[in-house]
Amino acid sequence: MPEGLAVAASAISVGFGSFFYVSLVGVRAGLVEIPLAVFGAWAVLQLVEPMMPYAMEFAAGAMPIYDQPRNPAGNPPSGA
Repeated sequence: MPEGLAVAASAISVGFGSFFYVSLVGVRAGLVEIPLAVFGAWAVLQLVEPMMPYAMEFAAGAMPIYDQPRNPAGNPPSGA
């Protein structure tokens, strides 16, 4: 349920005013979501993009490297 509709429905159920006023309040509550959602997405991208190389380095460093099989004792096999 959109936030504007929830605000309007609850306001009209408690008798907050005329239908026109309640509709205006509901629209006003719902209209603010769209530009703020776009602004929030833009802000997150601006913050995440510079950190992406460091995040990829951290992820690559966390990956285990197994270039030789290990025996059950945990020591690398001897010989070729």
